[in-house]
Amino acid sequence: MGSRPDGRTYHPYFQAAAQALAAWRTALETGAARLEDVWAGLTDWLEDFMRHVRRWDSYYLVEWDGTPIWLKPDEVPLGEALEMAVYVLERMAERTGASSEAWTDRSGTWVRVLVDLMPWVVWGGPATPAWYRCIVATHALAPDLGERLLERLYETARRSDDEAIRLLARGALDFFRLRKQKDPKERRREGGGGLDHPANSHPDMGGVPMSVLEVRPLEFDILRIPRPLVETMEAHAAEDYPYEACGLLVGRPDGRVVEIHRTPNVEPTRRHDRYLVDPRTYRRVERSADERGLRILAVYHSHPDHPARPSETDRQRAWPDFVYIVLRVTARGVEEWTAWRLDATGQFAAFPCRVEEEATAFDRPPAEGRSGERG
Repeated sequence: MGSRPDGRTYHPYFQAAAQALAAWRTALETGAARLEDVWAGLTDWLEDFMRHVRRWDSYYLVEWDGTPIWLKPDEVPLGEALEMAVYVLERMAERTGASSEAWTDRSGTWVRVLVDLMPWVVWGGPATPAWYRCIVATHALAPDLGERLLERLYETARRSDDEAIRLLARGALDFFRLRKQKDPKERRREGGGGLDHPANSHPDMGGVPMSVLEVRPLEFDILRIPRPLVETMEAHAAEDYPYEACGLLVGRPDGRVVEIHRTPNVEPTRRHDRYLVDPRTYRRVERSADERGLRILAVYHSHPDHPARPSETDRQRAWPDFVYIVLRVTARGVEEWTAWRLDATGQFAAFPCRVEEEATAFDRPPAEGRSGERG
């Protein structure tokens, strides 16, 4: 049986592939296989995966004994294959660097594979963070090629007709930029990664120019939320318990929240301790806010039966543009909530909030702003 790292098994369609991935990893760790051979087999497998597996909404679609079947992301070993790619890239960087024959022969193919894989990793699950790490590992091994990869992602983010793909590419660029912030060696590097670098500026994606050297300052130093919107946020967290709820707070650039939007949690396999804001909902809310001179100020999500503090997974997925609100919720309801923001080192720091007892006429959200509330 093809086993996953958590001990469960993959769908029978992928059991042979999962066994091969596990065998490759063992062979490398014991010195029974060459990096060149494993790298060739891995890139071939990823290309074959894209030829034979289709994405259907948030599922994978394959033909099994002549019958179409839909699989969830955790039933497919794509994440494991990409983690394996990270492992191989890191070993090549340690042993031979970008002069490795394995890397030289397939470097161009690898960049194409990473870009082409975007439709298969867009819905989260194990493959998404592994795909992000592949980008970082590729740049660490071969910076010149890594720059080409970032440029491809930047162009994809600007021009793709698929809003989910655009959001994924932006997330990848932000992920890479934050990793550079955390690495003093990267901050001191000359050339590449300047203020005009694709990883640092993406005005056509609903964002603003961002510096590699510092997190872009917010235009406000306190987040002000009308009490009715706080109550809506807390009700959402309580209603979705024991799963994580998530949503967006929209407001003025001065930090005053005027709308709350509940968003579907589209995390495919672990909604009890993970959240993923629906990309299409995000883009709809962002576009509507832009048209009215507003912006997304904060992202909120709940922690069922856990503290109101962001987890390491939350930190890895966070963007520097937003305040993050975390609500501790139990069977009794919301017990506490806190607000955070990434600092210049890529770590979370507490961010001040004020609950406004009364809202002005301008601050009362229009009907459209309440579209996510449950009646």
